[in-house]
Amino acid sequence: MDAATLHGLSEAEAARRLAEGGPNALSAPRRRGVLRIAFETMREPMFLLLVGAAGLYLVLGDLGGGLFLMVGAMGSIGLVILQETRSERALSALRDLSQPHARVIRAGVERRIAAAELVPGDIVLVGEGERLPADGVLAAGDVLSVDESALTGESAPVSKRPLLEGETFSPDAAPGAEDGPNLYSGTLIVRGQAVARISRTGPATALGQIGVSLAAITHEATPLQRSAAGWSLGWGEWPSASASWWPSPMACCAATGSKARSLGSPWPSP
Repeated sequence: MDAATLHGLSEAEAARRLAEGGPNALSAPRRRGVLRIAFETMREPMFLLLVGAAGLYLVLGDLGGGLFLMVGAMGSIGLVILQETRSERALSALRDLSQPHARVIRAGVERRIAAAELVPGDIVLVGEGERLPADGVLAAGDVLSVDESALTGESAPVSKRPLLEGETFSPDAAPGAEDGPNLYSGTLIVRGQAVARISRTGPATALGQIGVSLAAITHEATPLQRSAAGWSLGWGEWPSASASWWPSPMACCAATGSKARSLGSPWPSP
């Protein structure tokens, strides 16, 4: 790395790039509160059916059965709230992987700034025990040993070497490559000291793309929920359907009178 590159960006250029590209941070997830999760759970047909059965037991005087079903309904709400709350924390956990501060060289001077203020082109000093604050390339220094399990799931660290002179840097390289110059946000440096040049920040990083994918997940009804909804609709349509084929009292009387006349009944015909 030449002296001009080590000089880093000027404060004015860094401010301009920050205004254009935005902060180096993941977007805040849209979280659902406990009350909203509980309300959505209580609207499910299976829960309504369970509560209705419990109410029927209580009306018929079976206190034990009704209370047992009611406790089961409350327990199911608690389990759903616990599971949904854990899912909501997934995106927040990704935000916690980011380094809060970074050592950066700007205008030839080393400074410690908030990681959210990093921009593409910044020169960052990284070392053992630190998490990388953004995606970049290893420009100079030692051969690093980096734990990329947050992105790949592989517990074994991989080696990262400095970018060779004349070598083409590809920011789209996938994480997990051994003996490459690419560095990724949220990964942990296990061994070594080096100088990195930032290439991507915020949602554009590999870690940010995972966050974008999680935020784009829509809550769809499971096959059991769709089947339960169909059952509830069937039960709702049963009274009207039964009324269509159940004979009325007048029809029963007319049919009975006709049958009696055919058998020679002494009843006078109307």
